Amino acid sequence: MISIKSAPFRKFAVVAIALVALGLAGYLVTKHHAITRAVAISNHKAAAIANHRSVIFTDYKSSSEKAADGFLLRLRPGSTLASINGQALTAAAVLPPGSFDRGISPETCEYFRTRAIDRELIFQAAKARGVDLAESQQQQLAHLRDLRRQPGPGLVRDLNGGPEQLSFELRDAEAFMLQTSLMQKLGASPDVTAQQVSDYYQQHASEFGELPAEGPARQEAWGQIDFKIRQTLASGVRSDFQKQLADYMKRVKAEADIHLIPLASFAGVSP
Repeated sequence: MISIKSAPFRKFAVVAIALVALGLAGYLVTKHHAITRAVAISNHKAAAIANHRSVIFTDYKSSSEKAADGFLLRLRPGSTLASINGQALTAAAVLPPGSFDRGISPETCEYFRTRAIDRELIFQAAKARGVDLAESQQQQLAHLRDLRRQPGPGLVRDLNGGPEQLSFELRDAEAFMLQTSLMQKLGASPDVTAQQVSDYYQQHASEFGELPAEGPARQEAWGQIDFKIRQTLASGVRSDFQKQLADYMKRVKAEADIHLIPLASFAGVSP
C-alpha cells in the first residue's frame, strides 16, 4: 500500500486540494459523482439523487471571518472548527482523512466546513422530525459501500483512502439522502410524479395520438408516452425542487445557533 507521505500520494493530494479550492469540482464532489453514477446503473433512485447533488449543500460563509491570503492551516483532528446548536464540529469530522499530514488552505478548509455544517443541520433536522432512511435508501448506501470496497488495480485502489475515507463518504451520502427525505415530507420531490405525468397528458392528449383500447399494445404505448412526458417535465421539476431546497436550507440555518471559529487562528499550529 502506498504511504500517505509518498511522492505519488502527495502529488495526488495537491491536485485534489487545488480542484476543491477552485469550486464545486473539488475532491469529494468529483469522487461522489463518479460513485453515484456507477450506483445509478442498477438503481434509478440513486441516479435521481446524483442529478441534484449540486443543490443539496448550499454555500455558507462567515460574514466576520476573512482569513489572510498566503498561509496554510495546521489542524489537529480534535480542533473545534464550529458548533451547531451546541454540537461541536471537530476537524476530524470536517476534513477528509489524510488532511492532517500537510497544511491545508483556508479556502479548502472553509469548503469542507460548509459541507460539514450542512450535514450536521440535516442530521439534526431529521432527528427532530423523526425522519430516517427508507429501506431503499439503506440499500443504496449498502450498494455504495460494496462498490467502494471492491479491489482495484494498483494506484487506483490505494488512493481510494481505505475504511476512514469510505466512512467519510457514506456519512456525506447519508446526509444527502436524509435531506431528500426531509423535502419529500414537506411535499417537494426532485422526481416527476405519476400525478404530474397524468395531468400533463390530460392537457396535451392530442399531441400523443389515440391510445390502443386495451392489452399489451396499450401498455407499451403508454410506457412510451410516460417516458416522453417525464423527459419533458424533468428540468422544470428539478428547478422547482432546487428553489424549494434552497429556501428550506436558508430557514434551517437562520433558526440554528451556528458559531464559527476563525480559521486564521489555526495558522501555523503544529499537528
